[in-house]
Amino acid sequence: MKIGKILLAAVAFLCIGTAKADISQDIVMIRNNDKGFMEPSYLSHERDHDWTSILRFNSLAASDNFPISSKKQGSLFLSVMEEFFQKEHIYIHHNFYGEKYEKMVYEFEYKDAKKLNSVIIFEPENSVFGVYYDNIKYSKNTFLYPSFWENPIYIITSRANTKELGSKDDLNKFKGIYIAKEGFSPFLAKDFQNHGAKEVKDYEEAYEQLLTGKADYIVGGYYSSMIEAYKLGIKDYILYSKEPVWKAAMFLRISPALAKNPHLKLIKKYFKSKDYKIKRDKALYELLEIYRESTQGVVPPTYIKVLPKEAPSEMQKDVAEKKVEMSAETENPSEKDKDLKKAR
Repeated sequence: MKIGKILLAAVAFLCIGTAKADISQDIVMIRNNDKGFMEPSYLSHERDHDWTSILRFNSLAASDNFPISSKKQGSLFLSVMEEFFQKEHIYIHHNFYGEKYEKMVYEFEYKDAKKLNSVIIFEPENSVFGVYYDNIKYSKNTFLYPSFWENPIYIITSRANTKELGSKDDLNKFKGIYIAKEGFSPFLAKDFQNHGAKEVKDYEEAYEQLLTGKADYIVGGYYSSMIEAYKLGIKDYILYSKEPVWKAAMFLRISPALAKNPHLKLIKKYFKSKDYKIKRDKALYELLEIYRESTQGVVPPTYIKVLPKEAPSEMQKDVAEKKVEMSAETENPSEKDKDLKKAR
């Protein structure tokens, strides 16, 4: 059973430097030891824990799906929510199970919650944070409406690609891939597969297939795919569809006992608020600015054979601009998504 990745609190406190972007004080910069550039990490929410919290979440947490969830870098979304949680005395503790995450989520959905004891706090998990919308049959648990974000999913192609990809219906004609690491729900994964896309491990593998011609397109979340493109130094080699082709709503999933708590109304109201949406969208925009600035000068992989600034032929230009309808610099999609449909 695949469940979407979830949110977590970061544990890194080492402040090495600050990006040029106007970023939040809740962000510190840590060094990527493999690549040498700086990356953002969000501070731990546990440092200011109020033990008189009126509402406590013990959440299951995946560990490697930044910016949604990362044991190393934390969660952009929890960072945005922190001020509200502190104000309302709401506390979220995340338990990490690594490769056992999906097994623990399955047990959360279908087994007695009293038997799901945390190693750290010896209390049962009562929530999963950041679950992509999916129809989980026969579970005793429920989603907390509305969703706190809809992850925009785009079609990504090579800038050198001259094949026509004008609409979602065109995808079946070409070789597509999507990323297991994204943790898409079974419903979405099946839809990708119905359009001919196959699963690969991560973006590093996906981009190599795309830019060496083994795949024609990638189905990817805008922010995670853009971050990985910056880290690999290949941002100038890829194109994004002008609009998201799918949107994956994300929810807090909670146990029956927690669902009855009257204070949940505060969270529901906050997720609907203009203040939350503005803070969230600004944080997402700033996150990409951090990566854009910090990865300048990163050398692309050796499988890249052409220069990114190389002028396309007239035929390529016509396809890229008129038929494929792709945009190399898709504007911040969060601006377009402010009025996303409310979760049903």
